Amino acid sequence: MKKKILIIIAGFLAVCICFGQNSYRERIVKRIENKPFVIEGDSKYEIDQTRIIAKLKPQRSLPITLCAKSQDLGFDIIEIPVPTDIMVEDYLSLLERTGDFEFVDFNTYGEYFFTPNDSLIGNQTGHQWYLDRINAYNAWNITKGYPFVKVAVFDCGIDSCHYDIHYGLDNYTHLDILNGYNYPNNINYSVPGFYHGTMVAGIIGAKTNNSRGIAGISGGNQSAGIAILPMTVGYSGPITNYVISAISRAVEKGVKIINMSFGLSYNEGVSSAINSAYNNGITIVCATGNENHSYLSFPASHANTIAVGASNQSNERWQIPNSNGSNYGNGLDLVAPGVDIMSTSLNNSYQSGTGTSFSAPQVVGVVALMLSVNPTLTPNQIRNTLRSTCTNLSNYSYTNGWNSEVGYGLLNAYAAVNAVAAHNIIGPTLIASSGTYNIDNLPSGSTVEWAISDSYYNDYHYFVPNYSGQGTCRIIRNNSHDLMNGTLTAKIKYN
Repeated sequence: MKKKILIIIAGFLAVCICFGQNSYRERIVKRIENKPFVIEGDSKYEIDQTRIIAKLKPQRSLPITLCAKSQDLGFDIIEIPVPTDIMVEDYLSLLERTGDFEFVDFNTYGEYFFTPNDSLIGNQTGHQWYLDRINAYNAWNITKGYPFVKVAVFDCGIDSCHYDIHYGLDNYTHLDILNGYNYPNNINYSVPGFYHGTMVAGIIGAKTNNSRGIAGISGGNQSAGIAILPMTVGYSGPITNYVISAISRAVEKGVKIINMSFGLSYNEGVSSAINSAYNNGITIVCATGNENHSYLSFPASHANTIAVGASNQSNERWQIPNSNGSNYGNGLDLVAPGVDIMSTSLNNSYQSGTGTSFSAPQVVGVVALMLSVNPTLTPNQIRNTLRSTCTNLSNYSYTNGWNSEVGYGLLNAYAAVNAVAAHNIIGPTLIASSGTYNIDNLPSGSTVEWAISDSYYNDYHYFVPNYSGQGTCRIIRNNSHDLMNGTLTAKIKYN
């Protein structure tokens, strides 16, 4: 009997050591009141005792007894049911020792990052102070967002009865319910009982300039802005297998941006899915967490996500001494306001909240504006642009442009959008007989309409466009006429 107990403990310790090597900080598996948890620093994540996340090695196959019961989550990642007569920790160790898997990992329950601040609802905090702080108003002079940019909100669901997000008297919506999914209920549609996801969605894309409520960062202009796909990945908190499946669906549905305002225990399946989404051109923006730690929560700590912390009204990292605060440290990209953030809530209401959960969607909204003017941007180009256009915060010193508490600085919507939208007409300013002009940074698939200000040149004999779809035109001067001035303009059209 003692030998049997010793073997089980040895296998359990081996699992803990393996996870410690794969994660960004030490992971311990521990039972509390006979329930298994993954402990990472001060964070505690309950383990689902009914299934395990795994990925087979090439040319390996599951036993026939498991094939019918295991579920495909996408990206060759599967969930394997745990037999009822064995503890989940021991079964994971058993599977790992077969040598058939690239990884086996627990399916854990995560947490949404928020610090409710309901007492701040009302006229005194009804304004969106953060829009001015991130320079959103100037960004809107360039674009207010377009529906061809698809954003997936991984959360507890979005209230589709809210007039400032879905259909109202204006007869247009920002929610794409049919392409979203509710994984806990296995349907497309749901009305959440928790406001977190509705607040996140409103910050990103509540209708703008519609004489109602708040203005979403990419909320259009009395017309549809970006399209939001609600992905319900858990009600009280995100669940690992749902997150993996939702990432797979996002790739399938042509999503360009994913918002993850939550924390999970580190998981190889989620990490692998994030890599696949990144390679498919999806930008994933994550909240760093609210524990005031000097390390980031997962998945913000993943190398292929954009990690967003929270700042306060004083342009400092949000923190409450001996309490909550924005997680910081290695991997932090930037900060956005996260205190008293007003947004949409359940039952057509509005409320304010505090936390990194409400900082990340501001970055998502700005990324949506960037893609609205330049749809060919890659996730790496987006990350680099966000970093290089941040506003430095005066209370911090930077090394190579970066600070551990605020990353590369405060989100600057106008600077980021302008950096990717700036197109120049390249060509001579003075022509003797003819001149050829091109546009730099022209998005693939776009078309160009050329025009010249002086009507004299509008005759085809004097203004000859060539391959306008490629952004090139040629102007021929009629030498029998005196020198005249004209202004050449180009209108770029995409979708």
